[in-house]
Amino acid sequence: MKDMMDAVPVEERWRTGGVSIYCDPETYPTDQHLRDLPQYISVGVGIHPRHARYSVVRVNQAVERFQNLLANPRVVAFGEVGLDHSEPMKYWEYQVEMLEKMLPFLEDRHVLVIHCRGMEEDCGTEAFLLPLHFRKRYVRTHHSIHLHCFTGNRYSRIGG
Repeated sequence: MKDMMDAVPVEERWRTGGVSIYCDPETYPTDQHLRDLPQYISVGVGIHPRHARYSVVRVNQAVERFQNLLANPRVVAFGEVGLDHSEPMKYWEYQVEMLEKMLPFLEDRHVLVIHCRGMEEDCGTEAFLLPLHFRKRYVRTHHSIHLHCFTGNRYSRIGG
């Protein structure tokens, strides 16, 4: 991270902060890496929906690692998590199952980062509304939510 920040000169007054998102369990940060991040960098941890295609054992291991990382106070964002309908339809059910395994670990201090990509040439309404349905079960009404990869339209935003 430091190499990237030092690669291009940046005026200090412009550098106010950032969020480093880790949504691939294979590249999750170590505790040491989290300690070494500059203080102005916050952390988000999730499991991208495409990882739902892996075996149940592998998904469960990823969810366990995800849960352990959430305990770190540097982690302020929960995600990205959600649905990606650009993946083959046969995996959509697994994406929903993985989302349901993860949402119970959401805490008030986390911003929920919902990945909601629809199919190609689709407004993404289902990929947007289905995570919002689960939100009603697991997420408080005041919770901060960031939509990532939203491909929907104005109707979708109002529908949630």
